[in-house]
Amino acid sequence: MNASDAQLESASSSCGYWEWGCAGLVLIGIIGEFVIAYAHPPYDSFWNHWGITFADAAIAVGIVGEVIFGRLDARIQTELRARSNKQLADAEKDAAEANAKTEQLRTANLELQRILEPRRIVMGSRDGDRDTRAPLFEALKEFAGTRAFVQAVPDFEAQTLAADIMRVLQQSGWIAQFLTTEQSGLAPGWIQEGVHVEAEKEFPGFPFVEGGPNPTPMPPPSRAELAAQTLVNLLSLDLPPRFWGVMYSPDWRYNGTADLPTLLKQMKASKNDVAVLVGLRPLRMALAGWQSRMKPKSPATKDGAKR
Repeated sequence: MNASDAQLESASSSCGYWEWGCAGLVLIGIIGEFVIAYAHPPYDSFWNHWGITFADAAIAVGIVGEVIFGRLDARIQTELRARSNKQLADAEKDAAEANAKTEQLRTANLELQRILEPRRIVMGSRDGDRDTRAPLFEALKEFAGTRAFVQAVPDFEAQTLAADIMRVLQQSGWIAQFLTTEQSGLAPGWIQEGVHVEAEKEFPGFPFVEGGPNPTPMPPPSRAELAAQTLVNLLSLDLPPRFWGVMYSPDWRYNGTADLPTLLKQMKASKNDVAVLVGLRPLRMALAGWQSRMKPKSPATKDGAKR
């Protein structure tokens, strides 16, 4: 039906009126027959001959009219119910989409708050992750006795984070030493954004080509490397975004020497020592990742390709 809802409602009301009219016509026909029967006019009179005919016709027309308008009204009501159900389904779909968008915005807001809030290392539990965090603390204790040099850029937030890392290391049995720029001789400009955990690693030499004429195998990870990677696994729980928040950075050596100034080199550390460099918050990379996740996805065609 192409009629509007208002037109269908009006037509349904008209059908109701016509049904009442047809019912009244049936009632008039029945009353007419009773009146003729009561008056009992002569056999050949007009009322006896045509009165009953008109009464029967009124009853028949009334019954047929009731059936026709009743079925027409039923059809209209069916169309109205179908439209109402569709409108309800559309409303429920819109409500579901609105709820999903609200939840997405809430999640994005919480993620943005997490990015912007000061970095801290939680000793107990964050968002109920105690079962995940506890084994990582235990794994860190397996490297008790490891000496770690910790240096932070001259920023209050970074130095507070460095103090948290110092506390984690000390409670895990590590020998942690906090260094100032004057003590280490490493300028803050050499400390990149995020947290970098370093351990000395010997470069195997040239050529390092898989399947080459004389390939030099990469040496297995040392105890210091394993300790550094274990510390990164623990710190990554509290330092988003992934990879940029905290990372393991090998302090490459070639024939025992390093070309660039590093904290381990400055402190003349042994191969078993670990360095932790705490830089500024990597806000640019974190916000770039957050913005890319917030961008609406391009619609896809039926075969799955983007338009």
